[in-house]
Amino acid sequence: MFLQEFINNPYFAYIKAERYINNGSPSGFSHRNSTSQNTKPRGTNSSFKLSKIKFNETVIMEDIGVYKHSLIEENCIYIHPDMLESQIISDEIISKKMEGVQVAPTASGRTVLMNNYSCFIKLAYIGYLGRLIRHMNKEIIQSAIEVTNQLMKAADSKKLNCSFSFLREDFGRVGYLPINALNCKKFELPINKNGYYEWGVLFREVKPYPYVDEKEILIPFFALFSKEYDPVSGCELKEQDFPLIIQLYNLQSKSIEDFLLEDLLYPLFNTYFDALIYAGVELEAHAQNMLIATDTQFKIKRIVCRDLESAGRDVPLMNYFGIEYIKHGNYKFNNINPIELGSKYSKYTTNHSFMFDFKLGEYLVSPLLDTARKYMSFDIKNIEDKIKSFNKQFLDLLPQDFFPKDWCRYDNINWDLEKRKREYLWLNNPKYR
Repeated sequence: MFLQEFINNPYFAYIKAERYINNGSPSGFSHRNSTSQNTKPRGTNSSFKLSKIKFNETVIMEDIGVYKHSLIEENCIYIHPDMLESQIISDEIISKKMEGVQVAPTASGRTVLMNNYSCFIKLAYIGYLGRLIRHMNKEIIQSAIEVTNQLMKAADSKKLNCSFSFLREDFGRVGYLPINALNCKKFELPINKNGYYEWGVLFREVKPYPYVDEKEILIPFFALFSKEYDPVSGCELKEQDFPLIIQLYNLQSKSIEDFLLEDLLYPLFNTYFDALIYAGVELEAHAQNMLIATDTQFKIKRIVCRDLESAGRDVPLMNYFGIEYIKHGNYKFNNINPIELGSKYSKYTTNHSFMFDFKLGEYLVSPLLDTARKYMSFDIKNIEDKIKSFNKQFLDLLPQDFFPKDWCRYDNINWDLEKRKREYLWLNNPKYR
């Protein structure tokens, strides 16, 4: 893929990067478990019609956040077509199946982009995508909206670094479905206290916040270091262009070390810690959830955070920094808890290392550096040391016991499917702190 494609046709270039310049998660689950042939990210189908239905009067619908009438009519909800084809939802509670909208799959099988580039739509998917079944209940939608509001407040305070930006998720809708109206024997569905399954949809903006007047080009981080995949042959292309990270480097005059550190990695880590320190938000900052925004000359201007539904809010940290917050439910609302029998640290402490050292470090930073080093000569240990030195300014602001001394990861296992408790592996010498 050439950078120039983002100038010639921004929409199709973005979709190409999302779907085909994407090696997937290092675990392998992201490509192993996907949606149907017609809707899967790596498929040959460029777009599909998203189903839209209206439930009958037995289903209560609730809007969460600020209703945006331009995205969907009242009392309607978007459903992934796989869910209708599988007949999980009984026809008895569907009042009307309506004309949907044309969408393109993105890197995630259940997050789609409207063809007019107006918004992303994140859908419920009752089936394994990656390691998890992708429910979308009220608590999840509320969490995404509350994280959005906290990041907006922090961004509006002007305390964050100038590279910080994110895609807002401030509106969702949920339908409360009677459990007897669902035909699902394969999976155990979570039921609320009133006996309903909550089937939701979440809308995400395409324009990064804080908004700017200048035209921006969005490129997912994974596309910077991934190989191009050919959906027709089902193979990676043997004759390829340079990775996008090398193409970006070749357009400027810095050394490779200075480019990687000053244009990408320092702003990336600064953004991660700014979210923690000024909003109490712990981002799931792996390579799928983080993007870069460049100008039309491909100068990197901002780091863009997305998938705020997966971000956690750290209660002790918000209290430590005096950050005001609103709480609805317990989803991704992280608090200190006792150390479980057989565990080295509490879930609270473990999660900090897992999100930073494993998700950000091993799923984003390390593969980026490894790819760049295949094409350019530089001392990777020197870069790691400089990152540690840079990050010390933020670590000094956090509580002393926020991170453990070592770091954790886990094996490539679908813990839920195998009905096993997650087993964390602890290693010495964190690379980036």
